Amino acid sequence: MGTNFAVAPGEYLQEWIDGNGMSVGEFAVELGVTVAEIEDLLTGKEAIGREIACQLERVTSIPSDSWIRFELKYREDLKRMSVGSEESRTSSIHDELASLFRQGGRSWVPVYLLMRDVSENELYKPEYSSFSAWLKDEAARCGVTETLLWQRKSAGDFYHEWSSGKTGVPSLEDGKHLSELNLNLVRKIAKIDPSRGDELMYEMIEAGLSTKMLRSEWRAVRSHEDGKGIGDATKTCYADAVGRKISCSDSETFEEIVNILRSTGYEVCGV
Repeated sequence: MGTNFAVAPGEYLQEWIDGNGMSVGEFAVELGVTVAEIEDLLTGKEAIGREIACQLERVTSIPSDSWIRFELKYREDLKRMSVGSEESRTSSIHDELASLFRQGGRSWVPVYLLMRDVSENELYKPEYSSFSAWLKDEAARCGVTETLLWQRKSAGDFYHEWSSGKTGVPSLEDGKHLSELNLNLVRKIAKIDPSRGDELMYEMIEAGLSTKMLRSEWRAVRSHEDGKGIGDATKTCYADAVGRKISCSDSETFEEIVNILRSTGYEVCGV
């Protein structure tokens, strides 16, 4: 079992200096280096390489190979402790997420804020290679769908970007009428009609909007964009086997495909 501490070679060196009744300055003279260099060795700031190990052997009579072994063990222990700390952090994040899901209701906001922190600061490393991989595992561990987590992140990201630089709008935590479902509906509308998206956002902040009304608005905006009646709208996907590209006739189908790709472990970029 590994230790939960790391001993710098400088600690052994300090013991030798003290045991021989020398000051750091006197030892620096014997070694032929500056006091600052010795202090860096003592604190572990400066690694012991082959050249300095040979100099230490000359003065202390401790074999250079021993100094090298001290240094390698120190660096290995530091690395192991760092990995252990990272694993403990991801475990702590999972516990917090699980607790938030048990609360329900407005817990979607702190869930988003936690996911945003993990994504922006890459807190999923080194246990996971990407945020998508971390999210997939967390969804399974928390007993929720990946789609739910992506929807919460999309809703939170949309409000964060929309409110950035605006005055007089509440933070996501303080917004009384900001549900993840309604924010995602307005997000879709704003992609097609930004000005209408702005109007709806201010209305939502002021008095709230019904999900039924926003769904109706989204259908109308989407149908107008497609140039067809709602009942006549056709969803079509085109696959280009040579270029390995997929294009969709409407944004909703595109988002559904993106969510499917994410749920199967793909990291979708540029969306």
